[in-house]
Amino acid sequence: MSEIKLTYFDVKARAETARLILAHAGVRYTDQRITFEQFGSVKPKLPYGQLPTLKYDGELLCQSMAIARFLANEFGLAGKNNAESAQADEIVDAVNDMFNGRVALRKETDEEKKS
Repeated sequence: MSEIKLTYFDVKARAETARLILAHAGVRYTDQRITFEQFGSVKPKLPYGQLPTLKYDGELLCQSMAIARFLANEFGLAGKNNAESAQADEIVDAVNDMFNGRVALRKETDEEKKS
């Protein structure tokens, strides 16, 4: 059995797609959720200074969409042919687009644009 550790904050955001894939696949993993205070000491040690990260059998993977695609492929959820693979990518990209829209909305200061 593979050793898997997903590290992110205790929020439903960039690591949520990976969490959903792992749950759907029925895979046991360590869901390490760090605080924003802890992140300050962890950040300098990260390849891109960002979370999430996935440690999979000793290999460190970064970037949320790369992690999601890797997990989908690893656990047979990325399709059986090119068309199904494209559909899986479509879902991952749609989730990412929704998340980016949510982030943009939170950063927006114009209340009219928010509504």
